[in-house]
Amino acid sequence: ERLEAARANLATRGAELTLLTTDLAVPDDLQAAAASLPASLWQNPPSLVLAHALSGKGPGAKSARLGDLDHDHWQGVLDVNLTSAVFTIQAFLPFMKQAGGGRIVLVSSTAGVSASPTAALSYSVSKAAIAALPRLLALELALSKVLINAVAPGKISNPDWPDDPEKVKRYEKSVPLGRLASGDEIAALIGFLSSDANTYVTGQTILQDGGRLSALPTVE
Repeated sequence: ERLEAARANLATRGAELTLLTTDLAVPDDLQAAAASLPASLWQNPPSLVLAHALSGKGPGAKSARLGDLDHDHWQGVLDVNLTSAVFTIQAFLPFMKQAGGGRIVLVSSTAGVSASPTAALSYSVSKAAIAALPRLLALELALSKVLINAVAPGKISNPDWPDDPEKVKRYEKSVPLGRLASGDEIAALIGFLSSDANTYVTGQTILQDGGRLSALPTVE
């Protein structure tokens, strides 16, 4: 239902979408989904954007840290956030080679490049690995004319976060630009990195946090 709602919304903006539902953490399902896509997608270099993730938070939105970790829950978060991303790239790479190259954009997080007191450890570790993937894979993928990058956003303006407006104000005070990012700002960077306009940027993970991490040592 959420996919159909998203499809209908984007269709009003002129997008033509094919919806597939699959469990990215199940390799056979992932391979089948990739193989089921129409051949017309591979006539030109495509873009692959991976923006999915589990928060890793348990019941009551508790952020599991050392001393409070459950092995199965930890593994489940890594399977979805990290392993599925690697194997999605692997599943789509033959088609991208067939198309003559393409663009891959991953979505990491500032929680993956700096210690976060609120993020679950499993989430932060998986996003740290996602942040590392572009530089680990850039050389190999360049041989196939595939450019790979990641964005690492800070907190985004979201009516669902948090329940306490004071937490938003405190966070905004730690951002040199004085505000949260909008979803459109994050999308614009992803749009550039995944488009034909990006001809020479690869192997990068770009922080998009309004300067917050660079300013944290001096913030009271």
